[in-house]
Amino acid sequence: MIANAVPHKRVEYGVAKYDTTLADQSVDLVTVAQALHRLDLEPFLKEARRVLVPGGVLAAWCYSNCRTAREIDEIFGHFYAVTLGAYWPRGRRHIENGYQSIALPIDEIPAPPFEMVEEWTLPQYLGYIRTWSGVAKFIEARGEGQVLEFEAAITETWGSPRLLRRVRWPMHFRIGQLR
Repeated sequence: MIANAVPHKRVEYGVAKYDTTLADQSVDLVTVAQALHRLDLEPFLKEARRVLVPGGVLAAWCYSNCRTAREIDEIFGHFYAVTLGAYWPRGRRHIENGYQSIALPIDEIPAPPFEMVEEWTLPQYLGYIRTWSGVAKFIEARGEGQVLEFEAAITETWGSPRLLRRVRWPMHFRIGQLR
Protein backbone atom coordinates (compact mmCIF):
# COMPACT_ATOMS: atom_id res chain seq x y z
CA MET A 1 0.00 0.00 0.00
CA ILE A 2 2.80 2.40 0.88
CA ALA A 3 4.49 1.78 -2.49
CA ASN A 4 1.24 2.82 -4.22
CA ALA A 5 0.55 5.85 -2.01
CA VAL A 6 0.37 9.25 -3.67
CA PRO A 7 3.28 11.39 -2.39
CA HIS A 8 2.30 14.56 -0.56
CA LYS A 9 4.59 17.03 1.19
CA ARG A 10 2.38 17.10 4.30
CA VAL A 11 1.86 13.33 4.58
CA GLU A 12 4.30 10.84 6.03
CA TYR A 13 3.60 7.19 5.26
CA GLY A 14 4.82 4.39 7.45
CA VAL A 15 4.24 0.82 8.49
CA ALA A 16 1.83 0.49 11.40
CA LYS A 17 3.52 -0.04 14.72
CA TYR A 18 1.81 -1.20 17.82
CA ASP A 19 3.92 0.80 20.23
CA THR A 20 2.50 4.30 19.99
CA THR A 21 3.96 7.33 21.69
CA LEU A 22 0.73 7.92 23.61
CA ALA A 23 0.98 8.10 27.38
CA ASP A 24 -0.30 5.24 29.54
CA GLN A 25 -4.04 5.50 30.27
CA SER A 26 -4.38 8.65 28.16
CA VAL A 27 -7.28 7.94 25.79
CA ASP A 28 -10.95 7.17 26.25
CA LEU A 29 -11.47 5.50 22.89
CA VAL A 30 -9.39 3.40 20.50
CA THR A 31 -10.92 2.96 17.06
CA VAL A 32 -10.13 0.88 14.01
CA ALA A 33 -12.17 1.19 10.83
CA GLN A 34 -12.22 -1.47 8.07
CA ALA A 35 -8.79 -2.71 9.17
CA LEU A 36 -9.13 -4.93 12.26
CA HIS A 37 -8.76 -8.02 10.07
CA ARG A 38 -5.36 -6.77 8.89
CA LEU A 39 -3.87 -6.23 12.36
CA ASP A 40 -1.75 -8.55 14.42
CA LEU A 41 -4.37 -8.75 17.16
CA GLU A 42 -2.27 -9.45 20.27
CA PRO A 43 0.17 -6.51 19.92
CA PHE A 44 -2.73 -4.24 18.94
CA LEU A 45 -4.78 -5.24 22.00
CA LYS A 46 -1.75 -4.94 24.29
CA GLU A 47 -1.18 -1.36 23.16
CA ALA A 48 -4.89 -0.53 23.35
CA ARG A 49 -4.97 -1.78 26.96
CA ARG A 50 -1.93 0.32 27.79
CA VAL A 51 -3.28 3.61 26.40
CA LEU A 52 -6.95 3.26 27.40
CA VAL A 53 -8.12 4.84 30.64
CA PRO A 54 -9.93 2.49 33.05
CA GLY A 55 -13.33 1.91 31.50
CA GLY A 56 -12.05 3.03 28.08
CA VAL A 57 -13.68 1.66 24.96
CA LEU A 58 -12.46 -0.17 21.88
CA ALA A 59 -14.58 0.37 18.76
CA ALA A 60 -13.99 -1.54 15.53
CA TRP A 61 -16.18 -1.37 12.48
CA CYS A 62 -16.39 -2.49 8.91
CA TYR A 63 -18.88 -2.37 6.07
CA SER A 64 -20.37 -5.14 3.97
CA ASN A 65 -20.70 -5.28 0.22
CA CYS A 66 -22.68 -2.44 -1.22
CA ARG A 67 -26.27 -2.78 -2.35
CA THR A 68 -28.06 -0.86 -5.09
CA ALA A 69 -30.99 -2.48 -6.89
CA ARG A 70 -31.87 -6.18 -6.94
CA GLU A 71 -30.93 -6.71 -10.60
CA ILE A 72 -27.56 -5.00 -10.15
CA ASP A 73 -26.90 -6.74 -6.82
CA GLU A 74 -27.40 -10.15 -8.48
CA ILE A 75 -24.70 -9.41 -11.08
CA PHE A 76 -22.49 -7.89 -8.38
CA GLY A 77 -22.93 -10.90 -6.07
CA HIS A 78 -21.91 -13.40 -8.73
CA PHE A 79 -18.87 -11.33 -9.69
CA TYR A 80 -17.82 -10.88 -6.06
CA ALA A 81 -18.29 -14.48 -4.90
CA VAL A 82 -17.76 -16.60 -8.01
CA THR A 83 -15.49 -14.64 -10.36
CA LEU A 84 -13.33 -13.04 -7.67
CA GLY A 85 -13.87 -15.61 -4.91
CA ALA A 86 -10.43 -17.20 -5.00
CA TYR A 87 -8.70 -13.83 -5.32
CA TRP A 88 -9.80 -12.33 -2.00
CA PRO A 89 -7.36 -12.43 0.92
CA ARG A 90 -8.27 -14.92 3.65
CA GLY A 91 -8.98 -12.10 6.11
CA ARG A 92 -11.85 -10.90 3.92
CA ARG A 93 -14.13 -13.45 5.60
CA HIS A 94 -13.92 -11.38 8.80
CA ILE A 95 -15.51 -8.44 7.01
CA GLU A 96 -18.14 -10.67 5.43
CA ASN A 97 -19.32 -11.70 8.91
CA GLY A 98 -19.12 -8.21 10.42
CA TYR A 99 -15.99 -9.02 12.50
CA GLN A 100 -17.97 -11.54 14.54
CA SER A 101 -15.29 -14.18 13.84
CA ILE A 102 -12.61 -12.09 15.55
CA ALA A 103 -12.34 -12.90 19.25
CA LEU A 104 -12.29 -9.54 20.99
CA PRO A 105 -11.95 -9.44 24.77
CA ILE A 106 -14.60 -6.77 25.25
CA ASP A 107 -17.80 -6.33 27.16
CA GLU A 108 -19.89 -5.75 24.06
CA ILE A 109 -22.11 -2.69 23.72
CA PRO A 110 -24.79 -3.22 21.06
CA ALA A 111 -24.87 -0.66 18.27
CA PRO A 112 -27.97 0.36 16.32
CA PRO A 113 -28.07 -0.39 12.60
CA PHE A 114 -26.06 1.97 10.43
CA GLU A 115 -25.27 2.18 6.76
CA MET A 116 -23.17 4.41 4.55
CA VAL A 117 -25.12 5.83 1.63
CA GLU A 118 -23.96 7.50 -1.58
CA GLU A 119 -25.67 8.60 -4.78
CA TRP A 120 -23.41 7.38 -7.58
CA THR A 121 -23.30 7.36 -11.35
CA LEU A 122 -22.27 4.24 -13.23
CA PRO A 123 -18.63 5.42 -13.68
CA GLN A 124 -18.36 6.05 -9.93
CA TYR A 125 -19.75 2.63 -9.10
CA LEU A 126 -17.50 0.78 -11.55
CA GLY A 127 -14.52 2.91 -10.49
CA TYR A 128 -15.07 1.86 -6.88
CA ILE A 129 -15.16 -1.82 -7.82
CA ARG A 130 -11.90 -1.39 -9.76
CA THR A 131 -10.20 -0.32 -6.50
CA TRP A 132 -10.72 -3.76 -4.91
CA SER A 133 -7.66 -5.88 -4.24
CA GLY A 134 -9.58 -8.94 -5.49
CA VAL A 135 -10.06 -7.27 -8.88
CA ALA A 136 -6.37 -6.36 -9.14
CA LYS A 137 -5.28 -9.90 -8.24
CA PHE A 138 -7.79 -11.39 -10.68
CA ILE A 139 -6.61 -9.19 -13.55
CA GLU A 140 -2.98 -9.99 -12.77
CA ALA A 141 -3.69 -13.73 -12.83
CA ARG A 142 -6.36 -14.07 -15.53
CA GLY A 143 -6.51 -10.84 -17.49
CA GLU A 144 -9.24 -8.27 -17.79
CA GLY A 145 -11.77 -10.16 -19.92
CA GLN A 146 -14.20 -11.26 -17.20
CA VAL A 147 -13.95 -7.89 -15.47
CA LEU A 148 -14.95 -6.19 -18.72
CA GLU A 149 -17.84 -8.66 -19.10
CA PHE A 150 -19.01 -7.80 -15.59
CA GLU A 151 -18.78 -4.07 -16.35
CA ALA A 152 -20.76 -4.55 -19.58
CA ALA A 153 -23.50 -6.46 -17.72
CA ILE A 154 -23.72 -3.74 -15.06
CA THR A 155 -23.73 -1.03 -17.74
CA GLU A 156 -26.62 -2.72 -19.55
CA THR A 157 -28.59 -3.00 -16.32
CA TRP A 158 -27.75 0.40 -14.82
CA GLY A 159 -29.37 2.63 -17.43
CA SER A 160 -27.87 5.96 -18.40
CA PRO A 161 -24.27 6.32 -17.16
CA ARG A 162 -25.31 9.65 -15.62
CA LEU A 163 -28.24 8.10 -13.75
CA LEU A 164 -27.70 8.44 -10.02
CA ARG A 165 -28.39 5.31 -8.03
CA ARG A 166 -28.39 4.97 -4.27
CA VAL A 167 -25.50 2.76 -3.12
CA ARG A 168 -25.69 1.46 0.47
CA TRP A 169 -23.09 -0.32 2.59
CA PRO A 170 -24.38 -1.98 5.78
CA MET A 171 -21.99 -1.25 8.64
CA HIS A 172 -21.02 -3.63 11.44
CA PHE A 173 -19.67 -2.60 14.83
CA ARG A 174 -17.81 -4.30 17.65
CA ILE A 175 -17.76 -1.87 20.56
CA GLY A 176 -17.02 -2.40 24.21
CA GLN A 177 -14.82 -1.97 27.22
CA LEU A 178 -11.58 -3.82 26.70
CA ARG A 179 -10.88 -6.50 29.31
